[in-house]
Amino acid sequence: MMRGPILALVSLCAGLMWGPRYPAVSGRFDLALGQLLDAWRATPHASLPDAVSYHAYGARRDIIPYPFPSMIVSHGSPTCTSANTPNHGRRTAVFEQTNAVRTILKQRVRAANLPIWNTEGGYGRNDDLTDGVNQSDSNTTMLREAYVARWILAMGSTGTLTNLWYDWDDTCWGTMIGFGIAPSKTGCLNDSTIPAGYTPIHTTWVLTT
Repeated sequence: MMRGPILALVSLCAGLMWGPRYPAVSGRFDLALGQLLDAWRATPHASLPDAVSYHAYGARRDIIPYPFPSMIVSHGSPTCTSANTPNHGRRTAVFEQTNAVRTILKQRVRAANLPIWNTEGGYGRNDDLTDGVNQSDSNTTMLREAYVARWILAMGSTGTLTNLWYDWDDTCWGTMIGFGIAPSKTGCLNDSTIPAGYTPIHTTWVLTT
């Protein structure tokens, strides 16, 4: 186990710990965290981690358009409707994820007060959150800015100590800075070319953090 100045993190992704790739876990990120902590403690001479972390995503990648942080329903995806959620694609709203982690920690006395970090999150790829018409029009920009603001509110109001936007300079994923690179060279063929410089969601991030 890591000790001293190195922060030991137990990290799980809220959207991906499910399915046949992970046969030993529960399919829920919060329960899987508990299973991992129990397995950690069962190892010889185990020390308590300094913190736990999770990845605050709103849904799996195949849920388009992306649900907003307060919701588990996607208005255009048959996978996540009001009739069939919660399900494997959308189980816990972003606003509720930190509380779900804390509940699991409180069930383990030694871990009850561990700090919670959100070490990765966002709305997925740029083409996961649009108005369904154009990636660069004002409605899409407004939707993305609103998502970022609500995501920050969710994190700031529920007790996470650190919150990191996933790969903010990536040309395909929740881009906060563009480089003017053509989509044909980035591999994101559905995207528009993002002009060089900060994108509008970066301004939202700066103003709300």
